[in-house]
Amino acid sequence: MSNNNLRQAVEQIAAHLRQPAGLSAQDAAALCQLMTSLPAALHQAAQANADPRYAVRLASSTESAGDHIARLKILCAHLAERHALHCLDPRELDVLRDHCDSPDTATDEASPAAPDSADVAARYALGRPTFKDPAEFLAGWLPLDYHEAKRRVNAARQLIGRFDDAGVPVDPQFPKLAAKFNDASLPPQPVISAAGRLATLEPVAEGTEQPLPPVLTPEGATVEDIAQNLVAEPNPATRSKKLNQLFKQARTTTEQLDPVTATGLFRTGAKNGLVNYALRLLPGDAELIESLIAQADNPRTDAGNDSRVLDDPAEAGTPSGSAPAPDAEDRPDFVTAEEAAQSGPISSVAANVPQRRLKALLGFLRLDIDKILRDHSRRQRKAKGKAQKRAALPPLVRPLVMVHLTLAELRGEAKTHGLTAHGLELSATDLRRILARARIIPMTLGGKGEILDVGRSQREYPLPMARAIKARDRGCIVPGCKVPVEHCEIHHIRFWKDGGVTAVRWAATMCTKHHHDVHAGLLKVISNGGVPQVILPKFQDPLQLPRRNSINYRLGDLFRPADPVAPPP
Repeated sequence: MSNNNLRQAVEQIAAHLRQPAGLSAQDAAALCQLMTSLPAALHQAAQANADPRYAVRLASSTESAGDHIARLKILCAHLAERHALHCLDPRELDVLRDHCDSPDTATDEASPAAPDSADVAARYALGRPTFKDPAEFLAGWLPLDYHEAKRRVNAARQLIGRFDDAGVPVDPQFPKLAAKFNDASLPPQPVISAAGRLATLEPVAEGTEQPLPPVLTPEGATVEDIAQNLVAEPNPATRSKKLNQLFKQARTTTEQLDPVTATGLFRTGAKNGLVNYALRLLPGDAELIESLIAQADNPRTDAGNDSRVLDDPAEAGTPSGSAPAPDAEDRPDFVTAEEAAQSGPISSVAANVPQRRLKALLGFLRLDIDKILRDHSRRQRKAKGKAQKRAALPPLVRPLVMVHLTLAELRGEAKTHGLTAHGLELSATDLRRILARARIIPMTLGGKGEILDVGRSQREYPLPMARAIKARDRGCIVPGCKVPVEHCEIHHIRFWKDGGVTAVRWAATMCTKHHHDVHAGLLKVISNGGVPQVILPKFQDPLQLPRRNSINYRLGDLFRPADPVAPPP
Protein backbone atom coordinates (compact mmCIF):
# COMPACT_ATOMS: atom_id res chain seq x y z
CA MET A 1 0.00 0.00 0.00
CA SER A 2 1.35 3.45 -0.93
CA ASN A 3 1.68 6.26 1.61
CA ASN A 4 -1.27 8.10 0.03
CA ASN A 5 -3.47 5.02 0.24
CA LEU A 6 -2.46 4.47 3.88
CA ARG A 7 -3.32 8.06 4.80
CA GLN A 8 -6.65 7.75 3.00
CA ALA A 9 -7.40 4.53 4.89
CA VAL A 10 -6.55 6.19 8.20
CA GLU A 11 -8.77 9.17 7.36
CA GLN A 12 -11.63 6.85 6.46
CA ILE A 13 -11.26 4.97 9.75
CA ALA A 14 -11.15 8.26 11.69
CA ALA A 15 -14.28 9.50 9.91
CA HIS A 16 -16.06 6.22 10.64
CA LEU A 17 -15.14 6.46 14.32
CA ARG A 18 -16.76 9.90 14.49
CA GLN A 19 -20.11 8.47 13.40
CA PRO A 20 -22.72 8.72 16.20
CA ALA A 21 -23.98 5.20 15.48
CA GLY A 22 -20.91 3.71 17.10
CA LEU A 23 -19.17 0.42 16.33
CA SER A 24 -20.40 -3.11 16.04
CA ALA A 25 -18.69 -5.74 18.15
CA GLN A 26 -17.00 -7.12 15.02
CA ASP A 27 -15.64 -3.69 14.04
CA ALA A 28 -14.44 -3.13 17.61
CA ALA A 29 -12.64 -6.50 17.51
CA ALA A 30 -10.92 -5.45 14.28
CA LEU A 31 -9.76 -2.21 15.92
CA CYS A 32 -8.41 -4.20 18.87
CA GLN A 33 -6.33 -6.21 16.42
CA LEU A 34 -5.14 -2.98 14.78
CA MET A 35 -4.26 -1.52 18.19
CA THR A 36 -1.83 -4.37 18.88
CA SER A 37 -0.15 -3.87 15.47
CA LEU A 38 0.37 -0.10 15.70
CA PRO A 39 3.23 -0.01 18.28
CA ALA A 40 5.48 -2.26 16.20
CA ALA A 41 4.84 -0.22 13.04
CA LEU A 42 5.48 3.09 14.82
CA HIS A 43 8.66 1.71 16.40
CA GLN A 44 9.93 0.61 13.00
CA ALA A 45 9.11 4.02 11.50
CA ALA A 46 10.97 5.77 14.32
CA GLN A 47 14.10 3.77 13.56
CA ALA A 48 13.98 4.64 9.86
CA ASN A 49 12.85 8.28 10.12
CA ALA A 50 15.50 10.92 10.80
CA ASP A 51 13.08 13.86 10.98
CA PRO A 52 13.09 15.24 14.57
CA ARG A 53 9.56 16.53 14.09
CA TYR A 54 8.34 12.95 13.81
CA ALA A 55 10.03 12.15 17.12
CA VAL A 56 8.20 15.06 18.76
CA ARG A 57 4.89 13.98 17.25
CA LEU A 58 5.46 10.38 18.31
CA ALA A 59 6.28 11.37 21.90
CA SER A 60 3.15 13.52 22.16
CA SER A 61 0.87 10.91 20.58
CA THR A 62 2.34 8.09 22.67
CA GLU A 63 1.74 10.00 25.91
CA SER A 64 -1.84 10.77 24.92
CA ALA A 65 -2.44 7.17 23.84
CA GLY A 66 -1.00 5.96 27.15
CA ASP A 67 -3.56 8.04 29.03
CA HIS A 68 -6.39 6.55 26.99
CA ILE A 69 -4.99 3.04 27.49
CA ALA A 70 -4.88 3.64 31.26
CA ARG A 71 -8.60 4.51 31.17
CA LEU A 72 -9.34 1.46 29.03
CA LYS A 73 -7.61 -0.81 31.57
CA ILE A 74 -9.92 0.42 34.31
CA LEU A 75 -12.90 0.10 31.96
CA CYS A 76 -11.94 -3.52 31.23
CA ALA A 77 -11.93 -4.23 34.96
CA HIS A 78 -15.42 -2.69 35.15
CA LEU A 79 -16.61 -4.86 32.25
CA ALA A 80 -15.13 -7.95 33.90
CA GLU A 81 -17.42 -7.33 36.87
CA ARG A 82 -20.38 -6.17 34.78
CA HIS A 83 -20.40 -9.31 32.61
CA ALA A 84 -19.26 -11.68 35.40
CA LEU A 85 -16.36 -12.89 33.29
CA HIS A 86 -15.07 -14.93 36.21
CA CYS A 87 -18.14 -17.17 35.80
CA LEU A 88 -17.54 -18.05 32.13
CA ASP A 89 -17.34 -21.75 31.36
CA PRO A 90 -13.76 -23.06 30.93
CA ARG A 91 -14.69 -24.36 27.45
CA GLU A 92 -15.77 -20.86 26.46
CA LEU A 93 -12.50 -19.48 27.74
CA ASP A 94 -10.54 -22.08 25.74
CA VAL A 95 -12.27 -20.93 22.52
CA LEU A 96 -11.73 -17.27 23.35
CA ARG A 97 -8.04 -17.89 24.01
CA ASP A 98 -7.69 -19.40 20.54
CA HIS A 99 -9.36 -16.32 19.02
CA CYS A 100 -7.26 -13.86 21.01
CA ASP A 101 -4.02 -15.62 20.09
CA SER A 102 -4.89 -16.17 16.40
CA PRO A 103 -5.17 -12.96 14.34
CA ASP A 104 -6.85 -14.80 11.46
CA THR A 105 -9.78 -15.98 13.59
CA ALA A 106 -10.15 -12.98 15.90
CA THR A 107 -12.17 -11.06 13.29
CA ASP A 108 -13.63 -13.97 11.33
CA GLU A 109 -17.39 -13.45 11.07
CA ALA A 110 -17.91 -17.09 10.12
CA SER A 111 -16.38 -18.30 13.34
CA PRO A 112 -18.94 -19.84 15.73
CA ALA A 113 -17.46 -17.88 18.63
CA ALA A 114 -16.87 -14.54 16.90
CA PRO A 115 -17.37 -11.61 19.29
CA ASP A 116 -20.58 -10.43 17.58
CA SER A 117 -22.20 -13.84 17.16
CA ALA A 118 -25.55 -12.85 18.65
CA ASP A 119 -27.04 -16.24 17.85
CA VAL A 120 -24.46 -18.00 20.05
CA ALA A 121 -24.75 -17.00 23.70
CA ALA A 122 -21.68 -17.07 25.90
CA ARG A 123 -21.51 -20.17 28.07
CA TYR A 124 -21.33 -19.65 31.82
CA ALA A 125 -20.32 -22.25 34.40
CA LEU A 126 -23.39 -23.94 35.85
CA GLY A 127 -21.96 -24.60 39.29
CA ARG A 128 -18.80 -23.31 40.86
CA PRO A 129 -17.35 -20.18 39.15
CA THR A 130 -14.17 -20.71 37.18
CA PHE A 131 -12.51 -17.86 39.13
CA LYS A 132 -13.48 -16.58 42.56
CA ASP A 133 -13.93 -12.93 41.47
CA PRO A 134 -13.28 -10.51 38.56
CA ALA A 135 -9.81 -9.66 39.89
CA GLU A 136 -8.73 -13.30 39.80
CA PHE A 137 -10.08 -13.59 36.26
CA LEU A 138 -8.01 -10.60 35.13
CA ALA A 139 -4.93 -11.94 36.91
CA GLY A 140 -5.28 -15.37 35.32
CA TRP A 141 -6.32 -14.29 31.83
CA LEU A 142 -4.01 -11.37 30.99
CA PRO A 143 -1.93 -12.39 33.13
CA LEU A 144 -1.41 -9.87 35.90
CA ASP A 145 -0.25 -9.88 39.46
CA TYR A 146 -3.40 -10.41 41.52
CA HIS A 147 -2.84 -7.24 43.53
CA GLU A 148 -2.58 -5.17 40.33
CA ALA A 149 -5.78 -6.78 39.03
CA LYS A 150 -7.52 -6.06 42.34
CA ARG A 151 -6.30 -2.47 42.19
CA ARG A 152 -7.92 -2.07 38.76
CA VAL A 153 -11.21 -3.56 39.92
CA ASN A 154 -11.22 -1.26 42.95
CA ALA A 155 -10.44 1.73 40.72
CA ALA A 156 -13.35 0.80 38.47
CA ARG A 157 -15.68 0.71 41.47
CA GLN A 158 -14.37 4.04 42.67
CA LEU A 159 -14.41 5.89 39.33
CA ILE A 160 -16.80 4.12 36.90
CA GLY A 161 -19.46 2.29 38.87
CA ARG A 162 -20.30 -0.57 41.21
CA PHE A 163 -22.85 -3.36 41.37
CA ASP A 164 -24.94 -4.48 44.32
CA ASP A 165 -25.59 -8.11 45.25
CA ALA A 166 -28.41 -8.30 42.67
CA GLY A 167 -26.16 -6.99 39.90
CA VAL A 168 -27.88 -3.60 39.75
CA PRO A 169 -25.50 -0.77 38.78
CA VAL A 170 -24.59 1.67 41.56
CA ASP A 171 -22.88 5.06 41.28
CA PRO A 172 -19.09 5.13 41.70
CA GLN A 173 -17.75 5.57 45.19
CA PHE A 174 -16.20 8.95 44.36
CA PRO A 175 -18.42 10.70 41.77
CA LYS A 176 -16.44 13.95 41.78
CA LEU A 177 -13.17 12.19 41.07
CA ALA A 178 -15.02 10.07 38.49
CA ALA A 179 -15.80 13.24 36.53
CA LYS A 180 -12.09 14.10 36.49
CA PHE A 181 -11.26 10.54 35.41
CA ASN A 182 -13.52 10.88 32.36
CA ASP A 183 -12.01 14.26 31.43
CA ALA A 184 -9.78 13.47 28.44
CA SER A 185 -7.78 16.65 28.99
CA LEU A 186 -6.43 15.36 32.33
CA PRO A 187 -3.98 12.49 32.89
CA PRO A 188 -5.84 9.60 34.55
CA GLN A 189 -3.05 8.22 36.75
CA PRO A 190 -3.18 11.00 39.41
CA VAL A 191 -6.96 10.53 39.61
CA ILE A 192 -6.64 6.75 39.96
CA SER A 193 -3.98 7.17 42.64
CA ALA A 194 -6.02 9.77 44.54
CA ALA A 195 -9.09 7.52 44.49
CA GLY A 196 -7.10 4.58 45.82
CA ARG A 197 -5.61 6.63 48.65
CA LEU A 198 -8.98 8.14 49.49
CA ALA A 199 -10.52 4.66 49.62
CA THR A 200 -8.18 3.74 52.48
CA LEU A 201 -9.66 6.65 54.43
CA GLU A 202 -13.27 6.11 53.36
CA PRO A 203 -13.63 2.34 52.91
CA VAL A 204 -16.90 0.78 51.84
CA ALA A 205 -18.77 -0.54 54.87
CA GLU A 206 -18.79 -4.33 55.21
CA GLY A 207 -21.83 -5.97 53.60
CA THR A 208 -22.96 -2.86 51.71
CA GLU A 209 -21.93 -0.75 48.75
CA GLN A 210 -22.33 2.48 50.69
CA PRO A 211 -19.11 4.22 51.79
CA LEU A 212 -18.53 5.32 55.33
CA PRO A 213 -18.95 9.03 56.15
CA PRO A 214 -16.45 11.15 54.18
CA VAL A 215 -13.25 12.27 55.82
CA LEU A 216 -13.12 16.00 56.54
CA THR A 217 -10.12 18.28 56.70
CA PRO A 218 -9.64 20.52 59.77
CA GLU A 219 -11.27 23.30 57.71
CA GLY A 220 -14.44 21.23 57.29
CA ALA A 221 -14.09 20.41 53.57
CA THR A 222 -14.20 16.83 52.33
CA VAL A 223 -10.98 15.30 51.12
CA GLU A 224 -12.61 14.41 47.79
CA ASP A 225 -13.55 18.06 47.17
CA ILE A 226 -9.95 19.17 47.61
CA ALA A 227 -8.53 16.19 45.71
CA GLN A 228 -10.68 16.87 42.65
CA ASN A 229 -9.18 20.34 42.42
CA LEU A 230 -5.62 19.17 42.99
CA VAL A 231 -5.70 16.49 40.26
CA ALA A 232 -6.41 19.27 37.76
CA GLU A 233 -3.14 21.04 38.64
CA PRO A 234 -1.11 21.11 35.38
CA ASN A 235 2.34 21.02 37.00
CA PRO A 236 3.19 17.39 37.94
CA ALA A 237 5.57 18.28 40.79
CA THR A 238 3.11 20.69 42.41
CA ARG A 239 0.24 18.25 41.94
CA SER A 240 2.14 15.38 43.54
CA LYS A 241 3.34 17.46 46.50
CA LYS A 242 -0.09 18.92 47.25
CA LEU A 243 -1.81 15.53 47.02
CA ASN A 244 0.77 14.01 49.36
CA GLN A 245 0.21 16.83 51.85
CA LEU A 246 -3.57 16.39 51.63
CA PHE A 247 -3.59 12.66 52.30
CA LYS A 248 -0.94 12.85 55.00
CA GLN A 249 -3.05 15.44 56.83
CA ALA A 250 -6.23 13.40 56.29
CA ARG A 251 -4.61 10.21 57.59
CA THR A 252 -3.37 12.01 60.68
CA THR A 253 -6.89 13.28 61.33
CA THR A 254 -8.36 9.80 60.83
CA GLU A 255 -5.86 8.18 63.19
CA GLN A 256 -6.63 10.76 65.86
CA LEU A 257 -10.35 9.99 65.56
CA ASP A 258 -9.88 6.21 65.39
CA PRO A 259 -6.41 5.15 66.57
CA VAL A 260 -7.19 1.45 66.07
CA THR A 261 -6.86 1.92 62.29
CA ALA A 262 -3.16 2.70 62.71
CA THR A 263 -2.22 -0.23 64.96
CA GLY A 264 -0.33 -3.24 63.74
CA LEU A 265 2.97 -5.03 63.27
CA PHE A 266 4.72 -3.89 60.10
CA ARG A 267 7.75 -5.38 58.38
CA THR A 268 9.75 -2.41 57.12
CA GLY A 269 12.43 -4.23 55.15
CA ALA A 270 15.89 -5.69 55.68
CA LYS A 271 19.30 -4.06 55.63
CA ASN A 272 22.82 -5.31 56.38
CA GLY A 273 21.54 -8.75 57.36
CA LEU A 274 19.01 -7.39 59.88
CA VAL A 275 15.22 -7.51 59.49
CA ASN A 276 13.33 -4.42 60.64
CA TYR A 277 9.82 -4.31 62.11
CA ALA A 278 7.62 -1.46 63.32
CA LEU A 279 5.08 -2.08 66.08
CA ARG A 280 2.21 0.37 66.66
CA LEU A 281 0.04 -0.26 69.74
CA LEU A 282 -2.75 1.31 71.71
CA PRO A 283 -1.65 2.48 75.16
CA GLY A 284 -3.32 -0.45 76.91
CA ASP A 285 -1.51 -2.97 74.72
CA ALA A 286 1.72 -1.00 74.83
CA GLU A 287 1.69 -1.35 78.61
CA LEU A 288 2.35 -5.07 78.16
CA ILE A 289 5.51 -4.24 76.23
CA GLU A 290 6.46 -1.60 78.78
CA SER A 291 6.05 -4.16 81.55
CA LEU A 292 8.28 -6.58 79.67
CA ILE A 293 10.89 -3.84 79.18
CA ALA A 294 10.79 -2.94 82.85
CA GLN A 295 11.32 -6.55 83.93
CA ALA A 296 14.11 -7.02 81.40
CA ASP A 297 15.81 -3.87 82.71
CA ASN A 298 15.56 -4.97 86.35
CA PRO A 299 18.76 -6.83 87.35
CA ARG A 300 17.17 -8.00 90.61
CA THR A 301 14.78 -10.38 88.81
CA ASP A 302 15.67 -13.69 87.20
CA ALA A 303 14.25 -12.49 83.87
CA GLY A 304 16.22 -9.26 84.01
CA ASN A 305 19.41 -11.03 85.03
CA ASP A 306 19.02 -13.58 82.23
CA SER A 307 18.39 -10.97 79.53
CA ARG A 308 21.52 -8.99 80.41
CA VAL A 309 23.76 -11.61 78.77
CA LEU A 310 23.60 -12.63 75.12
CA ASP A 311 23.82 -16.26 74.05
CA ASP A 312 26.62 -18.12 75.87
CA PRO A 313 28.76 -21.02 74.69
CA ALA A 314 26.80 -24.24 74.51
CA GLU A 315 28.97 -26.14 76.94
CA ALA A 316 28.79 -27.54 80.41
CA GLY A 317 29.07 -25.09 83.24
CA THR A 318 27.81 -22.09 81.27
CA PRO A 319 26.81 -19.10 83.39
CA SER A 320 23.25 -17.96 83.99
CA GLY A 321 21.46 -16.73 80.91
CA SER A 322 22.92 -19.28 78.51
CA ALA A 323 21.26 -22.18 76.78
CA PRO A 324 23.19 -25.46 77.17
CA ALA A 325 23.94 -27.52 74.12
CA PRO A 326 20.98 -29.73 73.20
CA ASP A 327 21.10 -33.37 74.13
CA ALA A 328 21.74 -35.85 71.35
CA GLU A 329 18.06 -36.75 71.10
CA ASP A 330 17.07 -33.07 70.86
CA ARG A 331 19.36 -31.95 68.07
CA PRO A 332 19.35 -33.05 64.40
CA ASP A 333 21.19 -36.30 63.77
CA PHE A 334 23.58 -34.61 61.34
CA VAL A 335 24.80 -32.10 64.00
CA THR A 336 27.62 -33.58 66.07
CA ALA A 337 28.18 -32.83 69.75
CA GLU A 338 31.27 -30.79 68.84
CA GLU A 339 29.33 -28.70 66.31
CA ALA A 340 26.56 -28.14 68.82
CA ALA A 341 29.08 -27.02 71.42
CA GLN A 342 30.62 -24.56 68.94
CA SER A 343 27.30 -23.22 67.70
CA GLY A 344 27.18 -20.30 70.15
CA PRO A 345 29.38 -17.23 70.50
CA ILE A 346 32.95 -17.66 71.65
CA SER A 347 32.34 -15.96 74.96
CA SER A 348 29.65 -14.27 77.02
CA VAL A 349 28.77 -10.81 75.77
CA ALA A 350 26.98 -8.26 77.90
CA ALA A 351 23.79 -7.13 76.22
CA ASN A 352 23.09 -3.44 75.77
CA VAL A 353 19.67 -2.03 76.65
CA PRO A 354 17.93 -2.68 73.29
CA GLN A 355 19.43 -6.17 73.07
CA ARG A 356 18.30 -7.28 76.51
CA ARG A 357 14.77 -6.04 75.82
CA LEU A 358 14.75 -7.95 72.54
CA LYS A 359 16.01 -11.08 74.27
CA ALA A 360 13.20 -10.86 76.79
CA LEU A 361 10.64 -10.59 73.97
CA LEU A 362 12.13 -13.50 72.04
CA GLY A 363 12.03 -15.54 75.22
CA PHE A 364 8.23 -15.42 75.06
CA LEU A 365 8.26 -16.61 71.45
CA ARG A 366 10.50 -19.54 72.37
CA LEU A 367 8.35 -20.77 75.23
CA ASP A 368 7.40 -24.43 75.13
CA ILE A 369 3.71 -23.83 74.41
CA ASP A 370 2.89 -27.54 74.37
CA LYS A 371 4.27 -27.95 77.89
CA ILE A 372 2.29 -24.91 79.06
CA LEU A 373 -0.91 -26.36 77.60
CA ARG A 374 -0.27 -29.76 79.18
CA ASP A 375 0.26 -28.15 82.58
CA HIS A 376 -2.82 -26.00 82.09
CA SER A 377 -4.92 -29.01 81.10
CA ARG A 378 -3.72 -30.83 84.19
CA ARG A 379 -4.73 -27.88 86.39
CA GLN A 380 -8.13 -27.68 84.71
CA ARG A 381 -8.84 -31.33 85.42
CA LYS A 382 -8.10 -30.72 89.09
CA ALA A 383 -10.10 -27.46 89.27
CA LYS A 384 -13.87 -27.39 89.73
CA GLY A 385 -16.66 -24.90 89.03
CA LYS A 386 -15.63 -21.24 88.84
CA ALA A 387 -12.02 -22.10 89.41
CA GLN A 388 -12.08 -24.13 86.18
CA LYS A 389 -13.49 -21.17 84.23
CA ARG A 390 -10.83 -18.86 85.61
CA ALA A 391 -8.18 -21.28 84.40
CA ALA A 392 -9.06 -20.68 80.74
CA LEU A 393 -6.15 -19.69 78.50
CA PRO A 394 -6.32 -17.25 75.58
CA PRO A 395 -5.49 -18.61 72.10
CA LEU A 396 -1.76 -19.17 71.80
CA VAL A 397 0.47 -18.90 68.76
CA ARG A 398 3.15 -21.55 68.35
CA PRO A 399 6.10 -19.91 66.57
CA LEU A 400 8.07 -22.42 64.52
CA VAL A 401 11.37 -21.88 62.71
CA MET A 402 11.88 -24.07 59.64
CA VAL A 403 15.12 -23.90 57.64
CA HIS A 404 15.46 -25.03 54.01
CA LEU A 405 18.86 -26.56 53.23
CA THR A 406 20.33 -28.12 50.14
CA LEU A 407 22.71 -31.01 50.53
CA ALA A 408 25.56 -28.78 49.35
CA GLU A 409 24.70 -26.18 51.99
CA LEU A 410 24.65 -28.83 54.68
CA ARG A 411 28.08 -30.04 53.62
CA GLY A 412 29.41 -26.48 53.54
CA GLU A 413 30.10 -26.68 49.79
CA ALA A 414 27.73 -23.83 48.79
CA LYS A 415 28.07 -20.07 49.05
CA THR A 416 24.57 -19.83 50.52
CA HIS A 417 23.69 -21.05 54.00
CA GLY A 418 20.00 -21.87 54.10
CA LEU A 419 16.69 -20.08 53.91
CA THR A 420 13.88 -19.87 56.46
CA ALA A 421 10.33 -20.80 55.50
CA HIS A 422 9.48 -17.10 55.21
CA GLY A 423 12.35 -16.24 52.88
CA LEU A 424 14.97 -14.92 55.32
CA GLU A 425 18.52 -15.83 54.25
CA LEU A 426 20.95 -17.08 56.88
CA SER A 427 24.66 -16.48 57.26
CA ALA A 428 27.06 -19.33 57.96
CA THR A 429 27.22 -18.34 61.65
CA ASP A 430 23.43 -18.10 61.89
CA LEU A 431 23.08 -21.54 60.36
CA ARG A 432 25.53 -23.19 62.79
CA ARG A 433 23.76 -21.68 65.77
CA ILE A 434 20.28 -22.37 64.57
CA LEU A 435 20.87 -26.04 63.76
CA ALA A 436 21.97 -26.74 67.32
CA ARG A 437 18.69 -25.52 68.83
CA ALA A 438 16.27 -28.27 69.65
CA ARG A 439 13.16 -26.35 68.50
CA ILE A 440 14.56 -25.71 65.01
CA ILE A 441 13.39 -28.15 62.35
CA PRO A 442 15.90 -28.57 59.49
CA MET A 443 14.67 -29.96 56.17
CA THR A 444 17.39 -31.32 53.89
CA LEU A 445 16.56 -31.13 50.19
CA GLY A 446 18.32 -32.60 47.17
CA GLY A 447 19.18 -30.78 43.96
CA LYS A 448 15.63 -30.93 42.61
CA GLY A 449 14.13 -30.09 45.98
CA GLU A 450 13.00 -33.65 46.77
CA ILE A 451 12.84 -34.71 50.42
CA LEU A 452 15.78 -36.94 51.29
CA ASP A 453 15.18 -37.97 54.88
CA VAL A 454 11.44 -37.93 55.68
CA GLY A 455 8.92 -40.44 54.39
CA ARG A 456 5.99 -42.36 55.95
CA SER A 457 2.73 -43.61 54.55
CA GLN A 458 -0.69 -43.75 56.23
CA ARG A 459 -4.22 -42.39 55.70
CA GLU A 460 -3.68 -39.04 57.44
CA TYR A 461 -0.49 -37.07 57.00
CA PRO A 462 1.51 -37.21 60.25
CA LEU A 463 3.06 -33.98 61.43
CA PRO A 464 6.65 -34.80 60.34
CA MET A 465 5.46 -35.74 56.85
CA ALA A 466 3.26 -32.64 56.56
CA ARG A 467 6.20 -30.47 57.57
CA ALA A 468 8.41 -32.19 55.02
CA ILE A 469 5.92 -31.67 52.19
CA LYS A 470 5.41 -28.01 53.04
CA ALA A 471 9.15 -27.49 53.37
CA ARG A 472 9.66 -28.89 49.89
CA ASP A 473 6.89 -26.87 48.22
CA ARG A 474 7.26 -23.69 50.35
CA GLY A 475 3.65 -22.75 49.68
CA CYS A 476 0.98 -23.39 47.06
CA ILE A 477 2.59 -24.99 44.00
CA VAL A 478 0.36 -23.13 41.50
CA PRO A 479 2.53 -20.56 39.68
CA GLY A 480 2.16 -17.05 41.06
CA CYS A 481 0.15 -18.03 44.16
CA LYS A 482 1.30 -16.09 47.23
CA VAL A 483 -0.70 -17.88 49.94
CA PRO A 484 1.67 -18.56 52.88
CA VAL A 485 2.59 -22.15 53.54
CA GLU A 486 0.89 -22.01 56.96
CA HIS A 487 -2.46 -21.44 55.22
CA CYS A 488 -2.06 -24.28 52.71
CA GLU A 489 -3.47 -27.80 52.63
CA ILE A 490 -1.90 -31.06 51.48
CA HIS A 491 -3.39 -32.62 48.37
CA HIS A 492 -3.30 -36.29 47.37
CA ILE A 493 -2.03 -36.14 43.78
CA ARG A 494 -3.76 -39.42 43.09
CA PHE A 495 -7.12 -39.05 44.80
CA TRP A 496 -7.58 -41.28 47.83
CA LYS A 497 -10.88 -42.58 46.47
CA ASP A 498 -9.06 -43.64 43.29
CA GLY A 499 -6.47 -45.71 45.13
CA GLY A 500 -4.00 -42.97 45.98
CA VAL A 501 -1.48 -43.36 48.78
CA THR A 502 -0.38 -40.98 51.51
CA ALA A 503 3.27 -40.56 50.66
CA VAL A 504 5.59 -37.60 50.28
CA ARG A 505 6.16 -38.13 46.55
CA TRP A 506 2.39 -38.30 45.96
CA ALA A 507 1.51 -35.15 47.90
CA ALA A 508 1.44 -31.46 47.01
CA THR A 509 0.92 -28.28 49.02
CA MET A 510 -1.98 -26.16 47.76
CA CYS A 511 -4.09 -23.28 49.00
CA THR A 512 -7.78 -23.97 49.59
CA LYS A 513 -8.88 -22.26 46.38
CA HIS A 514 -6.49 -24.13 44.09
CA HIS A 515 -7.13 -27.37 45.97
CA HIS A 516 -10.80 -27.00 45.04
CA ASP A 517 -9.78 -26.16 41.46
CA VAL A 518 -8.03 -29.53 41.20
CA HIS A 519 -11.11 -31.42 42.35
CA ALA A 520 -13.26 -29.31 39.99
CA GLY A 521 -11.08 -30.38 37.05
CA LEU A 522 -9.58 -26.96 36.30
CA LEU A 523 -6.05 -27.90 37.37
CA LYS A 524 -4.07 -31.10 36.99
CA VAL A 525 -1.23 -32.06 39.34
CA ILE A 526 1.52 -34.52 38.43
CA SER A 527 4.05 -36.09 40.78
CA ASN A 528 7.16 -35.41 38.66
CA GLY A 529 9.29 -37.80 40.68
CA GLY A 530 8.53 -36.24 44.05
CA VAL A 531 8.60 -32.54 43.06
CA PRO A 532 4.96 -31.98 41.98
CA GLN A 533 4.00 -29.72 39.10
CA VAL A 534 0.75 -28.20 37.86
CA ILE A 535 -0.81 -28.12 34.39
CA LEU A 536 -2.91 -24.97 34.12
CA PRO A 537 -6.17 -24.72 32.14
CA LYS A 538 -5.72 -24.40 28.39
CA PHE A 539 -7.05 -20.83 28.35
CA GLN A 540 -4.23 -19.86 30.73
CA ASP A 541 -1.49 -22.00 29.21
CA PRO A 542 -2.20 -23.09 25.60
CA LEU A 543 1.07 -25.10 25.58
CA GLN A 544 -0.14 -27.21 28.54
CA LEU A 545 3.34 -27.47 30.05
CA PRO A 546 3.85 -28.73 33.62
CA ARG A 547 4.84 -25.79 35.81
CA ARG A 548 5.76 -25.18 39.42
CA ASN A 549 5.53 -22.09 41.61
CA SER A 550 8.93 -20.50 42.18
CA ILE A 551 7.82 -17.28 43.86
CA ASN A 552 9.20 -18.37 47.26
CA TYR A 553 12.58 -19.55 45.96
CA ARG A 554 15.87 -17.68 45.84
CA LEU A 555 17.29 -16.86 42.41
CA GLY A 556 20.14 -19.27 43.05
CA ASP A 557 17.70 -22.12 43.72
CA LEU A 558 16.14 -21.69 40.28
CA PHE A 559 19.42 -22.19 38.42
CA ARG A 560 21.23 -24.57 40.76
CA PRO A 561 22.40 -27.83 39.17
CA ALA A 562 21.17 -31.01 40.75
CA ASP A 563 23.25 -32.52 43.52
CA PRO A 564 25.19 -35.60 42.40
CA VAL A 565 23.55 -38.83 43.41
CA ALA A 566 25.82 -41.29 45.19
CA PRO A 567 25.95 -44.76 43.58
CA PRO A 568 24.10 -47.48 45.48
CA PRO A 569 26.25 -49.53 47.86
